[in-house]
Amino acid sequence: MGLKFGITHAEYRYNKRDDKVYLIEIAARGGGDRISSDLTKLASGFNTNEALIDYVVEGNVHKVNFDKLYDKVALWQGIAFSNDGIICNIKGLEDIKNIDGVYKVEIKDIQIGKKVSKFIDDTGKYGLIFISANTEKECYKILNKVKDTLRIEINTNEGIKTQVW
Repeated sequence: MGLKFGITHAEYRYNKRDDKVYLIEIAARGGGDRISSDLTKLASGFNTNEALIDYVVEGNVHKVNFDKLYDKVALWQGIAFSNDGIICNIKGLEDIKNIDGVYKVEIKDIQIGKKVSKFIDDTGKYGLIFISANTEKECYKILNKVKDTLRIEINTNEGIKTQVW
């Protein structure tokens, strides 16, 4: 591809039937849903966007100083719904923002009375919650606290349902 400076993003899928991993996509771009902009920085301390902008504007190539990077864990969790419906109750949305380790909560227009659609693909996420911690175990502990705190109920043809994780 002739990429002289930049970042790459690769996606793989694991197939249980044949116990193999398959390359789905590789491209000269950062990962979507804030992977390259937020999660990389949270996990390593390296600001990908700053390095790319500096290269484009000034022509400066950032050499990674591995001694200055840190070794953390970061993840995001999406909010989606398994059915079409109308939001009828929201609990814990403000509370999750105050959980230690929750870096950022970006919710798309979640309010009582809003019509939501069933999750079909990545465009069907109604928000992202970003979490950072020192270890994987700690990160998932924070995520579980978020899951226990946030409850968005929707009224569907099948009754009341909550968001899916």
